[in-house]
Amino acid sequence: MKRLVTSAAVFGLTASMAMAQTALPSGSVRVDDIKDGDIYSIQTGIEQSTFGNATYTQISTDWDDIGEIEDVVLSDDGQMIGIIAEVGGILGLGDKDVFLPTDAVRLIPGEDGRYAYVTRLSLEELKALPDADR
Repeated sequence: MKRLVTSAAVFGLTASMAMAQTALPSGSVRVDDIKDGDIYSIQTGIEQSTFGNATYTQISTDWDDIGEIEDVVLSDDGQMIGIIAEVGGILGLGDKDVFLPTDAVRLIPGEDGRYAYVTRLSLEELKALPDADR
């Protein structure tokens, strides 16, 4: 019985240490909360310098929902360098996957703890980008 209580105590301590080590740092976002999120276009002809200095805190009803986040792209050293956006098409037909570097998008909180991206590029501009399919 003594051995069972000791084993349970060691297991509980180990489990709580593992949980403490896996807590996410403040301000971090999981890829799971980004993938399959929406991509919006502000479509105002805003210049890159203005877009790059702007802060977006919520999804605007003026924005067009133009696609979905298919993937997150990392550099060789693990830094996020962009996203793969699925744009155009209906129900997966006629869509196109394009690469958007981080300076072309801004992360914004969406619904239910999920995230979305906003870009200054229009749907037409995104469709004109090279195909990012493998």
